[in-house]
Amino acid sequence: MKTNLVEQSVKFGFSGAKYKDNLKERTFKNLKLDADAQKVAQVGRALSTLQKDDGLQSAMLIQHHELELDANE
Repeated sequence: MKTNLVEQSVKFGFSGAKYKDNLKERTFKNLKLDADAQKVAQVGRALSTLQKDDGLQSAMLIQHHELELDANE
């Protein structure tokens, strides 16, 4: 069975005393399918700087794949 990557998003976790449980998670949809991991992390760090929090805690890549179903199976 073949799969096709059809959609990606990234969930960033930001740490800071101003957030409930010292963590704020934000999800950004429509990430380019060929996005470079280092550049995604750079964006997360830049967002952290703009938010004036304690830094980027985590980044999770979320992928959605379409399954190509074979009619003969």
